[in-house]
Amino acid sequence: MEECLKVLSDRLTSLENRVGSTDPDNKFVSDLAEMKSAIKGLADSRDRVKMILKRADELQEYVSPGFLEDQALDVSAQREYVLMMENNIHSMTDDLSSVQDLSPVLDSDSIRKLQVKGPDTMRSLAMKQLKQLVSVEGVSNEVADLIKVYNKLAKETSSYLLQISNIVMSLEGQESNDDD
Repeated sequence: MEECLKVLSDRLTSLENRVGSTDPDNKFVSDLAEMKSAIKGLADSRDRVKMILKRADELQEYVSPGFLEDQALDVSAQREYVLMMENNIHSMTDDLSSVQDLSPVLDSDSIRKLQVKGPDTMRSLAMKQLKQLVSVEGVSNEVADLIKVYNKLAKETSSYLLQISNIVMSLEGQESNDDD
């Protein structure tokens, strides 16, 4: 166990040396620096991107989950909202008054005595429901099969990655033995 931890520690140290090296010949660091300057150059050449980057903190605040909860509408904003919704409020009150006016018609005996369409309609609806149920079951089976395939692929991939890790560890062990 201690040997495994030492190997991992050595690997980590090696990686840190490669990434954090101040050596000007280090290709990795120079590539990162070039990429940073290229991205910065592209961002600086676009006015919209510059504007967004300048306001990134403010934008982050707006997209945070608690933003709307933290902001309470002041009285003037509430007044503006009510004025904006005035037409909708009037139309809703008109609709409610027409429903209230028509409620005696809906409660009339003639409406209550209407017969529901015959058993043929119910039978056709039941057949449609059965067809949809069969279709849904087919889709469910297909999804279950896809999940099984995914699980199998994930298991195989993880076993391959473990094998690769073991090979790398053994090669690094051989390399350290050769150095001794």
